[in-house]
Amino acid sequence: MSEIKALRQAMKASGTNTAEAARALGVSWQTVHRWINGRNEPSPVIRRLLRAEIERLKAEAK
Repeated sequence: MSEIKALRQAMKASGTNTAEAARALGVSWQTVHRWINGRNEPSPVIRRLLRAEIERLKAEAK
């Protein structure tokens, strides 16, 4: 599963919105919105942060 699909699922499960996820990743909400809509891809550095954020959101949803 791609990081973006996993992020979307984790955000939904934890009730996190785009702005909150963006703040945690250090990017704008527009950037996260573009990733989710497939208009842009995160950089390799951000992908590592994304994986950590996905795990945090999953833990928060439990």
